[in-house]
Amino acid sequence: MKKEVESNPNTGSYYKQLENTLLVPGFDISIDYDKGDMMWKDFRAQGQGDVDSGQSNELEAATFAVVVSGAGSSEINGCYLFNGRNGNAWQFELINTATGRTFEIFQVGGSRWWNIMERVGNSYPNPVHYGVEGESDDVLPPTNGWGSKEYKGTWLGMNPMPIVEVTNRKVCLSRKVAKHT
Repeated sequence: MKKEVESNPNTGSYYKQLENTLLVPGFDISIDYDKGDMMWKDFRAQGQGDVDSGQSNELEAATFAVVVSGAGSSEINGCYLFNGRNGNAWQFELINTATGRTFEIFQVGGSRWWNIMERVGNSYPNPVHYGVEGESDDVLPPTNGWGSKEYKGTWLGMNPMPIVEVTNRKVCLSRKVAKHT
């Protein structure tokens, strides 16, 4: 590599930049995960997503979470963690340990609609509690405008509508979501 750097001055610019930043005396080499530092394998994996087509990689997606609170159907309130994709949109899942029920937030394939739905085994269709129309290119669920049973008679969700907040995994897990009474 030394020959490569010496023969073409532009080739070594990355390494020279590293030397001018990382190897400066006093450069902070401590690791602080709370401030966004990550393991080398995670850092390297960032570049493996197809950024140009709007597809973010799973590492980035896994840092997002959704807090649902204030819903009239309190069983859907809680911290929804990243659980893969449905098309280009990210989907999130809540496993309600108190009831043993599982709920998902996802964009309905091929449409602009997002649902908060209970997943009951491998059966289909599953009961929808709340829904909202978003944009077709949304990756994350809309934070307002959710409708309930009042909007569509087959939905199970009761008023008031849920408050949906997109946040990160750490904040979501640390939040105590109040149950609606």
